[in-house]
Amino acid sequence: LDLNAASGISQGGGSLVAGTLLSSLGVTGNVVLTGSSNAIGSLGGFAVSSGDLSLRDAVALDVTGAVVATNVALTDTAGGTALTVSGSVSGTGIVGLTATAGSLALNGVENAGAGTLDLNAASGISQGGGSLVAGTLLSSLGVTGNVTLNSGSNLIAEVATFHVASGDFLLTDASAVTFSTSVNAQRISVTDTAAGTAITLNGAMGATTSLALNASAGGITQAGSATITTPLLLSGGAGGAVDLAGTANAIDAIGAFSVLAGDFHLVDAAALTVNGPLQVQAGNAVISDTAAGTAIAVAGSIAASGTVSLTAGHGVLVN
Repeated sequence: LDLNAASGISQGGGSLVAGTLLSSLGVTGNVVLTGSSNAIGSLGGFAVSSGDLSLRDAVALDVTGAVVATNVALTDTAGGTALTVSGSVSGTGIVGLTATAGSLALNGVENAGAGTLDLNAASGISQGGGSLVAGTLLSSLGVTGNVTLNSGSNLIAEVATFHVASGDFLLTDASAVTFSTSVNAQRISVTDTAAGTAITLNGAMGATTSLALNASAGGITQAGSATITTPLLLSGGAGGAVDLAGTANAIDAIGAFSVLAGDFHLVDAAALTVNGPLQVQAGNAVISDTAAGTAIAVAGSIAASGTVSLTAGHGVLVN
């Protein structure tokens, strides 16, 4: 089905049924194809100038071509792998991909530029390759199931609200990233390969099993008003200083955590067990805990090239 128009396309009812939907000549103006009975198997090249593209589909859809518009909203109501991106989806405003009953398979390029990439799914999100490019990554409707966004080519500047029910949130990024609002999941793992301050935590991050912050070439910083809530904090390595200064942090334990250059600084408000090994190769290790009772218990090891400082403001320090 090949649709082309000089002044937009609208669907007032009925259904579009096609193995492949495309626009060989392009469309100027908004394209609104939101019939609930649409049955489109593949979305090929579809370029929209001076307008948005909204498409709703009721069967599994694979974006195989290059889809371009100012704002893009692709919604699929099929179960299973509902929406696959093998080609590319690009916009400058909001690029929204939603699987209301199934999962998203992101194998191509999802490019929102400096805009917003909004990912939602009822049965998880996987990334088999390609890249995510966005000023802001979020999930406005939330995700049930695992979210695995582990391409080393991802370029995400900010992660806003992203709530994952019954699943993990795993993100790899190649640009400095700021977590501005709230991220919740069973397990959270963030791996960032940027230099400088690679990971900035300005909001609330809650993991019910563990939180891993990995910054191979840069540092990690947290605003005093931000919070980390997790039973276990880990890091496969930080290339720069780690400053987790949230005064309301609720971290129960530190597992293996390595800092290659710079200090490690942690403020916590929950009773903390250091299982370690906590290794600070070129700096100081400073932990301050305001919990009552046994505020800091060192069950494993802490090693630093500089000073190791453990301060229990209202409790008992066990070392």
